[in-house]
Amino acid sequence: MAVNSDNSMNDSDIDNKEEDHFACAGCGQRHLCRDVWEKPNQGPLSSTGLLVGSMLVFLLPILTAIIAAVIAGNYTVEKDFSGVQAMAAAGGAIVGVIVAWLGMPLVRKHFSRDVPK
Repeated sequence: MAVNSDNSMNDSDIDNKEEDHFACAGCGQRHLCRDVWEKPNQGPLSSTGLLVGSMLVFLLPILTAIIAAVIAGNYTVEKDFSGVQAMAAAGGAIVGVIVAWLGMPLVRKHFSRDVPK
């Protein structure tokens, strides 16, 4: 295989697979993408574990903040309750972060790719 001076390969040197044509027809380095996608997952979590962990860490604090702000808005008797809602949202976000922090070891344990010895 011949490599150009910019580390790209000549089009004639690349194995033109069917799946490369739909997105990478003009790219001289499409073999590098194929090499990456052919590698097995290398992270500590399975794909499902990564999804669950991401939802736990990113979405749970947002959802708890929204829920806390809505609840505070429903039970506040003051006319200007935006300050109360803001404090409730901050508290809800903190609760969500704590729950996510405590829940991540369970996600790691349940969805880990390490096979127990």
